[in-house]
Amino acid sequence: MSTRESLTDKGRRLGREHTRAAIAELKLARQWAGLSQDQLAAALGWSQSRLSRIERGHALDDLGVVELAMLAGRLGLQLSVSLHPSGEAIRDAGQLALGKRFRLLLAPAWHATAEVPLPNPGDRRSWDLFLR
Repeated sequence: MSTRESLTDKGRRLGREHTRAAIAELKLARQWAGLSQDQLAAALGWSQSRLSRIERGHALDDLGVVELAMLAGRLGLQLSVSLHPSGEAIRDAGQLALGKRFRLLLAPAWHATAEVPLPNPGDRRSWDLFLR
């Protein structure tokens, strides 16, 4: 029997994957800059052992975006984070009720479709309600 990954578990898994990738880039940047863990940790006000745990991936759940941005900044890099729609999400009850009321007002000739992707390649946004 197959199991489905919950949205929360998927978010946790993807968050860890992105954090691991960012840490790998930051470690390379530190090495290319010729800095030791001691030097970078001191510049950040951290212990060397904390930076070592981070670089080894042992602090994935304890490392936040602000700390990643601090690390990046000390290495002359800028952290960028963005969000994209992906699958089902918790929808706003007010928006759903409004859409339902709107559909009741439509003539039978209209066909309404929810969450229709925009026609721009690579754009992951969508229209809340699309009428045909």
